[in-house]
Amino acid sequence: MKKIFLAVLLLPLFGLAQKTGDNLGTKEASVESKDGLRLEQGSWTEILAKAKKENKYIIMDCMTTWCGPCKHMDKNVFPLKETGDFFNEKFLAVKVQFDSTADDDARVKSWKKDMKEIEKEYAINAYPTYLIFDPNGQVVHRTVGATPDAKMFIAKGKDGLNPETQYYTQLRKYEGGQKDAEFTRKMALMAQTAYDTKMSLKIAGDYIAGLTDYFTKENAQFISQFTRTSKDKGFELMLNSAEKMDALLGAGKSKALVVNIIATEEMNPGLRKMLNAKTPNPDPSAVVASASQKYPQFAADFTDMANKLVYNTVYSQEVYSPMAKALDAKTKVDWDAISTSVRVRDSKNADEMLSKGKMAYFQNTKDWPSFTAELGLFMTKFGEKATAAELNSYAWTVFDNCKDMACVNLALGWSERSIKDEKTPGVYMYMDTYANILHRVGRTKEAIQWQEKALALAPEGAKETYTATLNKMKKGEKTWAVTEE
Repeated sequence: MKKIFLAVLLLPLFGLAQKTGDNLGTKEASVESKDGLRLEQGSWTEILAKAKKENKYIIMDCMTTWCGPCKHMDKNVFPLKETGDFFNEKFLAVKVQFDSTADDDARVKSWKKDMKEIEKEYAINAYPTYLIFDPNGQVVHRTVGATPDAKMFIAKGKDGLNPETQYYTQLRKYEGGQKDAEFTRKMALMAQTAYDTKMSLKIAGDYIAGLTDYFTKENAQFISQFTRTSKDKGFELMLNSAEKMDALLGAGKSKALVVNIIATEEMNPGLRKMLNAKTPNPDPSAVVASASQKYPQFAADFTDMANKLVYNTVYSQEVYSPMAKALDAKTKVDWDAISTSVRVRDSKNADEMLSKGKMAYFQNTKDWPSFTAELGLFMTKFGEKATAAELNSYAWTVFDNCKDMACVNLALGWSERSIKDEKTPGVYMYMDTYANILHRVGRTKEAIQWQEKALALAPEGAKETYTATLNKMKKGEKTWAVTEE
């Protein structure tokens, strides 16, 4: 199973959706094939008139030039024949660019006024967002995020044609007075899926206010899902009735949510202000002390969170961002300049940050020998404090890409450390990594045992993949693509 590389090492270049501000990409031209999705080139007024005349729905791709998931759709989903076969018959498709660049052509510029109105009207803040309008121009559905293939994108289109699954059609029912408990709950979840955050929290608040028993598993899960601020009912419940809530949600869940909310409200504004000023060796102690005075029981947690935020932000500002910009511009990375700037900002952690930056660079450039060499140095110097998630990520990256079996055996040791505590959240993923590496180094009998453990703990959505891996192990087949030296 492919693992997600840690954000502190390699910031995400692709995901299901990117929010405004996650600008890590570059502009690329759309790929439109003869058989794929046909894109309308007219104005919004012209497209609305054409849709009404031809009795077709409209699917609007709200995208930006920097959005990785948008580029994936342009390259891998929109050009497919099966995509065109479904959408071209029932929809007019239009792409609307929601950012501005120096390369914007006349069409993009002509859409700016309509784009701004659409952005405000529908609170577009994640990309790609797909808005679906009926033939009369009334918005009926909203769905967010890229899909790995045409089949799933077509499923989104089908939801946009069915009144029972159309988000805005159902929302109009709610706003029209249909507010029984079952429908209210459904609408809160639909709004959340549609990334209509403000509406989802409002409707969820209405539903929670009507509950008579908070302490059922279903209700506790719903409450935790929609608890975002210290003013929410869920915050009060998890702060003052943590034991009862944890019995339904899982050990430590209440504390984790409460601490995150407090950090967001009490600490992050001050920390962000300090970090944005790029002061040398930023000290979060004053901000931590202020939050700890109000919630002394979480003082140690606040210290840990603040230190991590400072570390990750300085790493991003001084190491990752200049490295990524050089990659983007296809220029040489000036590691000497990066070294100088990061030592000014954080002299204590500069060497560790530089090593992480170089690993990110080598992974981006697919220079696996250099990546594994740098990773070996990193683990020798800093590996003792690596978390289970970090150990798992490093181990999987080596397993999946390294040809040298000596480094694969090193990765086995890191992976073994990641599974020492079987109560660690997500440990089934770490067991899967460990099993795969065991299989690759020839210890297949042990690999099968660990893969069976991982399968038993895995959620339903992962069981099919884990079972396929287990079957390969039992048949003596490879579970890795790279060829050993």
